Amino acid sequence: MRRHHYSKKSLAYVLLLISPFLLTGCVAAGAAAGAAAGASAFEDEAQEDLEYWLKTNDHTTRIGTAMRKEKIIEGMSKTHVKLVMGAKERYDALPNSINTTEEGRTQWTYIPNRDQYSTYKITFNSEELAS
Repeated sequence: MRRHHYSKKSLAYVLLLISPFLLTGCVAAGAAAGAAAGASAFEDEAQEDLEYWLKTNDHTTRIGTAMRKEKIIEGMSKTHVKLVMGAKERYDALPNSINTTEEGRTQWTYIPNRDQYSTYKITFNSEELAS
């Protein structure tokens, strides 16, 4: 009976060839889990940013009350809008698009990450307040 003796070099080649196939599933699952955890952490951070603003500013004003309810109203600054939109589920703090209207006003458009939510179009006047 003859025994096969494999050299270390040939075993290294075999491992080198099959390792991508073995690791592909693990890496993909790990990347998906990491992305989900990162998104959750980002949403939590955005909510904390809004809560911090409400604690350190006069939240009894009309704008503060709207921010606490995560609503966009006339007179909000761009910072207010980013804080509120970042805290809302299914939206990012930064707009999906920024355009200029015919009147020369800046318009931000927020598109939800899911279909059942509303698209927001927020126009800012010359003082950069929502109008």
